[in-house]
Amino acid sequence: MNAGICAVHAAIWTLSVGLFTGWFFLQSDKASLIGLILYVTHFYQDKTNVIAYWMDIVGQYRFRTGPCSPWAIIVVDQVWHIVTLWAIWRFVA
Repeated sequence: MNAGICAVHAAIWTLSVGLFTGWFFLQSDKASLIGLILYVTHFYQDKTNVIAYWMDIVGQYRFRTGPCSPWAIIVVDQVWHIVTLWAIWRFVA
């Protein structure tokens, strides 16, 4: 994915999540930190091959490249996004 397109995608996603959850209405320092975490993790995850790399490390290479590809990568990617949201909710918000 092009870096500019990925940046816009991550920004729209971050804004949507921050507004939907109400996290952007918290104290300004927390809202800024949450926005930064959401944006950076989403951009990094979508721009790099970190998900495929992770799947290979944990022994899911055949799942990643087999008949379920590319949906296997998409599902794992979405789970990582959900885990990021949970971690922010649990430890930051």
